[in-house]
Amino acid sequence: MRKNLSPNLKDITMRSTSLLLFLFFLPSCTNTILHEQQPPVENPFDLMQFVNASTGWIVGKGGLIRKTTDGGASWTEQYSGVPNQLFGLSFVDLSRGWVCGREGVIINTTDGGASWMRQKSGTMRLCKAIRFIDPLHGWVACEGGIVLATTDGGSTWTIQATETTSSLCSIAFTSTQYGWVCGSNGALMRTTNGGANWTTSIVDPNLNLWGIAFGDALHGCVVGSDLEYTYGKTFTTTDGGDTWTAGQKSVPPLFMVQLFPDNSGWIMGRSGTVLKTFDAGNSWTHTNAPFSYWLSLSSFVDTKIGWVSDPSGHIMTTTNGGRDWSSQSPYPHNP
Repeated sequence: MRKNLSPNLKDITMRSTSLLLFLFFLPSCTNTILHEQQPPVENPFDLMQFVNASTGWIVGKGGLIRKTTDGGASWTEQYSGVPNQLFGLSFVDLSRGWVCGREGVIINTTDGGASWMRQKSGTMRLCKAIRFIDPLHGWVACEGGIVLATTDGGSTWTIQATETTSSLCSIAFTSTQYGWVCGSNGALMRTTNGGANWTTSIVDPNLNLWGIAFGDALHGCVVGSDLEYTYGKTFTTTDGGDTWTAGQKSVPPLFMVQLFPDNSGWIMGRSGTVLKTFDAGNSWTHTNAPFSYWLSLSSFVDTKIGWVSDPSGHIMTTTNGGRDWSSQSPYPHNP
């Protein structure tokens, strides 16, 4: 068993992704474990990020931001100052973070979310995913094949052109120079100069690529589904994206992936799919799933501790690598 259950925060923020953004939700779900809770029919949350075993944030519809400092046992509302649906979330430490969403909205905090300030993105496009690797350098993946970049913490943003017009869904960087982005219709690109240039890799134009993650500059994994959402697919690289190796089809579509510097990681998908890897995605093993349906968002801090949510907004957490799960409520407690 790993003794350190709180890995370096920079590694979590730089090298993992939980950036799948669902536009399709199951209409309703039931689970005997959760029968006493009454969340909304449709998940109001779009992304969660835990920076350690205690502190995390959830963002979602109507400018929603909630924070926990006790591992999800309780949540407090934070005022975002915007009405936009929020999709992307990236904290580099306990104080500094950024959120992005519809109509080009980008907001940031320097005090752990006690206050949020809007930044000028320079676009009205839907911003789906955001990744900062330090307090200065960050990127945003948008619809229409647009990537936004900053080198001053978001005081200014510049638009980076890519070789696609596809909707970009997930983004990963391991340094100020090396990054990757993926999206609909097989869009998969990488940069070796901070996004000044993006080059395209072709894996399968008949897939939507929902999530991408790198454990280091060489080892990465991208996950997706066919355009009809009938099966899932993984692709891995051991050379920084020069080449990609296709994995076997999975019965459920796959949507989210996280990789850590030790090459361990997680995949989430439809039908309660929870997969774990210890070899950068070359092989995956099933773990005990907390739900039997669509897992709409997740965040793990290592191979033991993590959280997942279903389409109705239920949250389940594990501290033993998915062997056991317990229920949490993401709704603020009334005094």
